[in-house]
Amino acid sequence: MAAVDAGSESTKKKGILKPLLIGSVLALAGGGIAFFLIFSGIAQLPIADPGNEKELNVGNDTVSGFAYLPLDPMVIPLGKASGNKNLRFTAQLEVPKETLGHVETFKPRIVDVLNTYLRAVDLEDLQEPSSLLKLRAHMVYRILAIVGPGQINDLLIMELVVI
Repeated sequence: MAAVDAGSESTKKKGILKPLLIGSVLALAGGGIAFFLIFSGIAQLPIADPGNEKELNVGNDTVSGFAYLPLDPMVIPLGKASGNKNLRFTAQLEVPKETLGHVETFKPRIVDVLNTYLRAVDLEDLQEPSSLLKLRAHMVYRILAIVGPGQINDLLIMELVVI
């Protein structure tokens, strides 16, 4: 019986190795063919057209097609539970140039909504490592509810300090 069991294990190993060997050979052959087609110029990889990308101007107030709308700095009391600490918050909105005037008319309402939201944030929420991403997502959602979809691209948090 021991000889039969050893033989069946040997066939099991061969049964497992055969598909792995065939798969490896096919993967290498496919990779070699893809390399040849791309290297010889027969096939081309899709590359983004540089003419469609936005240009960034470091140090400027505007980016090609975009403008930054600064929001008024805010100091928000966090309440007695936080030991009467305050949150100092400064941000800017990245806005397509064509919607800048529209978004600017809603600036007082945006500041009000952000002030109301940040008053409800607990100090413990601010101490989590991922809190900045969550806060930004919640604030962008609220701003988009005011100005409408597609009116802003992002909220850039310049300062978020507990004092």
